[in-house]
Amino acid sequence: MLCWARKLADRHATWAPTALADDDPLRARVQKDFGSVLKSLLRPHHQEIARRTELRYVRFAKVALDEHPHRIYYVFPTLSGPKVVVQPSPKRIWQIAGIVTGVFLLPVLVSRIIA
Repeated sequence: MLCWARKLADRHATWAPTALADDDPLRARVQKDFGSVLKSLLRPHHQEIARRTELRYVRFAKVALDEHPHRIYYVFPTLSGPKVVVQPSPKRIWQIAGIVTGVFLLPVLVSRIIA
């Protein structure tokens, strides 16, 4: 579901830029959380004196409510306040796909029975 969240965040959220110095504790956290992905990018280079890493981030909430089991709510920060984006749950997506498949297969089955 990370792919959905990323697309929604790109479309709806306000991303916050930040700069990380060598001694910044957030840099250590980023290396710990994303180190395997960033390892080749963060490797020291020959004659490197200092390094500054810039990144964008956004914090958001993914909310599932028992009252609405077929919906997932994403809450993103924006300049004007929180924005809520509603998406169907994975279970609902499979149900809709099954219904659409059934609608397309029903005429084929009926035509074969009649023929």
